[in-house]
Amino acid sequence: MALLNVIPEMIFNGDRILRNTVLEDAEPISRIWRELGDDPEMICGRRITQADVCRFVNEGDLPGMLGARAELYRMKTVSNMDGEVLGFFDVYHGYPSREVLWINTLMIDRRYWGMGLSRMVLDSLREEAIRAGYTRLGTSVPVLNWPRIRFFLNEGFSQALGLTGDAYWGPGKMAQLCLGQNLEL
Repeated sequence: MALLNVIPEMIFNGDRILRNTVLEDAEPISRIWRELGDDPEMICGRRITQADVCRFVNEGDLPGMLGARAELYRMKTVSNMDGEVLGFFDVYHGYPSREVLWINTLMIDRRYWGMGLSRMVLDSLREEAIRAGYTRLGTSVPVLNWPRIRFFLNEGFSQALGLTGDAYWGPGKMAQLCLGQNLEL
């Protein structure tokens, strides 16, 4: 089986840098997650702590699939040229199938909402995914997060790949809409 290519450690886009997350980023990343308000599960499907971020950096946040490997996981920090953390995202290469670069989480600090940073990240990921030989992007969004679903639909994630989540709905339960986008090579 051929090895999967991974996106580069650093991606430059204007005055923004998308780089591998380091342990020093754990505090600002966990702050971004905390500051989402009373219900961060609405944004991305779960709550995380600073310890979780450290674990993701060291071990990965791997999908629940047979053969998931840490070397195919990347957590990236979005920063400006001064190193200020503006947001973060993480991807898994080859999930749920070899041709897909899966975007697990994409979060931007609220102070920078409306500045096109999420779009810039997606544009950069599309470009790097094509370079690495991927033909599709995929992501999942909490079903109750209509603004986020609308954002990804407007960004071309028009393929409904499925619905995942708990068997029944209730407090602490989650359902995710899986979306996909073909990349133009």
